[in-house]
Amino acid sequence: MLDFLKKYKFRIAAIVIVAVILAFAYWYGGGSEDSRGWVVSDSSYADSPADTDSSEAYTAQSHADVMSSESISDAEESNPEDISSESAESVAQSSVTQQEDIESLSSQEDSEATDSAIVQPEQSQQSEETQQAQPQCTVAISCGTILENLDKLDENKRELVPSDGLILAETEADFNEGDTAFDLLQEVCRASEIHLEAAVTPLYGSAYIEGIGNIYEFDCGSLSGWMYSVNGEFPNYSCSEYTLSEGDVVEFVYTCDLGGDVGGDYYSQNQ
Repeated sequence: MLDFLKKYKFRIAAIVIVAVILAFAYWYGGGSEDSRGWVVSDSSYADSPADTDSSEAYTAQSHADVMSSESISDAEESNPEDISSESAESVAQSSVTQQEDIESLSSQEDSEATDSAIVQPEQSQQSEETQQAQPQCTVAISCGTILENLDKLDENKRELVPSDGLILAETEADFNEGDTAFDLLQEVCRASEIHLEAAVTPLYGSAYIEGIGNIYEFDCGSLSGWMYSVNGEFPNYSCSEYTLSEGDVVEFVYTCDLGGDVGGDYYSQNQ
């Protein structure tokens, strides 16, 4: 026995020391009611009760945040279809809103187009009123005096004289402000394809009518030629100098007797 103790005395001592330490630790920090236990604390926190309360509150809030996050995460994992449904509903609502905006814009454009369509007839009506407001006059071309003087007319031109003596019967014609009797004659001859020949003198701004319907001056005697009257009166100046007025009655006539046979008492070389 002594030999055994001597041989293993160090091991036995080590075991005893460990056992003592464990017993002391159990007594000093164990779970018994009489145990003193250990309190490990940081003096910087232990000195302030308020800090201790704040720390506990922060810990509780952190715990609540963690629980909330876990709850949300669990909800997402447990029912992803609900989340997808909500996303789909949000996208659908956005599409409906965009469609409503497009329809509203389209409706506004249609309204503007309708307003434009409403304005166009008014403009057309105004244009018609403008055309109706354009001044008018009456014009005629006659060579009836030749019928009484056929013996003086060249036989080659007798077929040019109408049986009633009217090269152009009375016609209503539009004209523009500032137009002259000569302008009117040119317009109606062009429209009715009636031959017209005149000598225009730009220096004096006058026009002399030489022939209408291929019937010229002096074709029916030395006193024959073309004259014009306005409202039954024979002006003593060229037809290119007479400015038309609303309702004028203008007649170009052929005379065989210096105007004496048509109601005029002269024959103007500057008609």
